Amino acid sequence: MRVLVTGGAGFIGSHVVAALRERGHEPLVFDVREDPGADVRDPAAVGRALSGVDAVCHQAAMVGLGDGVADAAEYVSRNDLGTAVLLAAMAEAGVGTLPRTSGSAPAGGIPVRAWLTAQALLALLLNHLLLTGW
Repeated sequence: MRVLVTGGAGFIGSHVVAALRERGHEPLVFDVREDPGADVRDPAAVGRALSGVDAVCHQAAMVGLGDGVADAAEYVSRNDLGTAVLLAAMAEAGVGTLPRTSGSAPAGGIPVRAWLTAQALLALLLNHLLLTGW
C-alpha cells in the first residue's frame, strides 16, 4: 500500500515511515523539512503528492510552546488550515483512508468523507479567520 505520510520527517512521522516500511508498505514522505514545497497548506502540492496514494497518515503539524499569542496565526495556518486543505484534496483525489494515529484516539481508520462535513470545515476556517484576521 502506498501511504503518504505528511510530516514524515518529524519525530512521530519518521517512526510511522519506518513502521510502514517494516510491514512492506511504500511510505511517501511529504514534509517541509525535506522539501520546502511540501506544504500541506498548498492545494496544488498536496494534490500532486496524492497521485497514486492509497492512504494518508497525517502527522504534519506545528508543535511546541512557541511565543504565545504571537504565534497563534502560524499555528492555526499550519495545523487547522493545512488539515482542511489535505482533507479536501484527499476527497477530490478519491483517497478515502486516513488512519487515526493520535495517542488519544482508538486505532483504526475513518472514511475521509466523514471528516468533510460542512460544520467541520467551517469550524477550521473560522478558527483561521478569527486568529489571523484573514
